[in-house]
Amino acid sequence: MVKKIVLVGFMGAGKTSLARALASRLKYEIFEVDFEIEKISGKSISQLFAEDGEDHFRSLESQVLERALATPTSRIISPGGGCIEREKSREMLRESECDVVFLRTGWKTLCERLRSSTDRPLWQNEEEAFSRFVQRQALYEEVAELIIDTDSRSVDELSEFLSPLFEIQTLPRKRPSFPPGRQLCFVVGTPIAHSLSPLIHEHALRETGLKDRFCYAALRLEPEQAPDLVPLLKSGMVKGLSVTLPLKEVLYRHVEQLDEAARVIGAVNTVFMQDGIIRGSNTDWVGILQALKTGGDLAHRPLVAILGAGGTARAAAFVAQKLEARLEIFNRTEKRAKALAQEFGGVAYPLEAFDSARYDIVIQTTSLGMGSSMESPVSFPVARSGAIALDLVYSPRMTAFLSAAQHAGARVVYGDEVLLQQAVMQFELFFGARAPVEKMRVALQERMKVRLS
Repeated sequence: MVKKIVLVGFMGAGKTSLARALASRLKYEIFEVDFEIEKISGKSISQLFAEDGEDHFRSLESQVLERALATPTSRIISPGGGCIEREKSREMLRESECDVVFLRTGWKTLCERLRSSTDRPLWQNEEEAFSRFVQRQALYEEVAELIIDTDSRSVDELSEFLSPLFEIQTLPRKRPSFPPGRQLCFVVGTPIAHSLSPLIHEHALRETGLKDRFCYAALRLEPEQAPDLVPLLKSGMVKGLSVTLPLKEVLYRHVEQLDEAARVIGAVNTVFMQDGIIRGSNTDWVGILQALKTGGDLAHRPLVAILGAGGTARAAAFVAQKLEARLEIFNRTEKRAKALAQEFGGVAYPLEAFDSARYDIVIQTTSLGMGSSMESPVSFPVARSGAIALDLVYSPRMTAFLSAAQHAGARVVYGDEVLLQQAVMQFELFFGARAPVEKMRVALQERMKVRLS
């Protein structure tokens, strides 16, 4: 079977070094795009930029990449950091049957690696380099099947972790040898590039001294590919999975033992091996409950309003059940709200019936307010004394809903706290170690600041 692996990432991410290490381990051919361009043109990359301009270079780069992808040979392809700037090149990577791995590396790490570099045209202007770095992140994420953070890992560590994964995908009947005690964890779903789970878990692994035993990365996976994860878990190669949309209900059907929360909510966001059994849990509700507690004392048998009736609303309803709350569910489609309310012992209403002054806790579970949207599913002119408002949207941190709730006097809880708290429980289920909560919180909030800047 012919297999191609393409490593993408900014200059200094380690693409060439990792390509050589993987090629050696997997016995694949290595193809370095920049080297091929220099061979064809008879000029160095610096000369091409200086004499012919970047547009000419990018055109050559696309042509060489196209030939590399078309050759019927198993190979590791290492293109330049800017290969994804051209739409044609991104389209080739998306449509070709190759595995694209994004080596995500922080700016601080890149600066340390490239401080003395003199042969990279773009690096001669650090301000311009940083601008390109920011612009390219989304483009790398757009084409990648697998995203792995490289800041704290050597080339040998990365190749040791990645090569067995590619061996399994290439030779499904052959169980590869795997370093004893070293296992992989993934966040899986599609799209997956936006996920902050690798950042949180990798930071926690470093803080707890477990990074030499485990590696955590993002893996884009379609629903029909979900069954392929079962043998990876059973083989011991994969320790655990953080599950996001659209796989939460799909993987639910492949788990051998479910906990109470997963059974009631009807979905898993955490899958892991324990005592030879594939276990499924749902830590979303723990994330919601712990996040609410950061907002202050919770009222006895509170009156809770949930906005929305989708999958995350089910986790919120489970929290309300645990709090012995009086529950009211508001949704644009009242039929869905009624079905959820009936299951969890609540009452359903249309969104326009929401009255912000009545509730002790309001949990916003819809996607409204995400990204650049300034929408809120409801108005929030008045808050009950001591009320807590939580929005599960975490980007942006201060949504239109939370802004209105805060202006009305409610105590607001940000969605990134839910993300953090569900990851804390996941970490402890995966690794059997106490999670360094405060360190994880700082790492997450720092990344959120970078995203907002």
